[in-house]
Amino acid sequence: VKMAMEDEFGLTLDNSRVPWRHTFEDSDNEEDQTLDVTNLFSIDRDKMDSLKCDTLVICIGSAACDFATSHVVLQANVSPLDHISTERPLDVVAGRIQRENDDCEIGTKRVNISDIYMLPKAALVIQNENLKLGCEMEWARFVLDAVKPKRIMVLTATPHLTFSSTARPSPPFLRCLMTSSWEGKSPSGCPPLETSNFITGETAALLSWCQYRGLKAACIVCYYSQSEYLESVKALASISIVQETFDLVKDKFPTDSEILKTVSLSSRNTNSPTYLYT
Repeated sequence: VKMAMEDEFGLTLDNSRVPWRHTFEDSDNEEDQTLDVTNLFSIDRDKMDSLKCDTLVICIGSAACDFATSHVVLQANVSPLDHISTERPLDVVAGRIQRENDDCEIGTKRVNISDIYMLPKAALVIQNENLKLGCEMEWARFVLDAVKPKRIMVLTATPHLTFSSTARPSPPFLRCLMTSSWEGKSPSGCPPLETSNFITGETAALLSWCQYRGLKAACIVCYYSQSEYLESVKALASISIVQETFDLVKDKFPTDSEILKTVSLSSRNTNSPTYLYT
């Protein structure tokens, strides 16, 4: 039996496509509630005007970003086409900025939020910073305005203890959510995310905008054991639609030591698994 519900944009959705299962937390901080989100982000528009692609892949969270860096960017030896940045890091970035601001004037510096790459079959966005509550929708809108693909895939990962179900599979395991415009079955036959689970943050913002704009979008979530972080990276690499999109060849996958080297060299502020909640 399919149950319909209206999302915040007044769109009626059913639980086989589940993009309405997301939450945005309200802040008790008056300053956060009145944040001016205009002009939060910037990009080199001249470069992006020439960017055309059928598929946009967006990686959010440390495991997904480490997968993209180790299996896609380094293997293809490509540099970012451009960056999404902000000149208001104290308003935008969660976590690291507050800690560093005591030691330097980072609050006045431009901070790189996301890297944008162009590959033969797809554009790739790698998220470098966790965003403060209230900035996710503006960031997601900015990304979709900067790169206008026909299809969007969001890759993310979270510890399996955040997964809520009567039967919890052994990690790592995959789940997906799709907008109502996504055609056909779920990507790579990935089971839909059970209705007892929610997404939030940047992932929820992206799916909300895609649903509102009628874009074909799917989010693939990898649930992993925190003691086996490498397995989540390799699980994302095993998804057939991801392999096809980036022309990944199993025989050329990086070794565990190469992946760990990528992780150790990363300066991302995306280690906190804030994207899914039970």
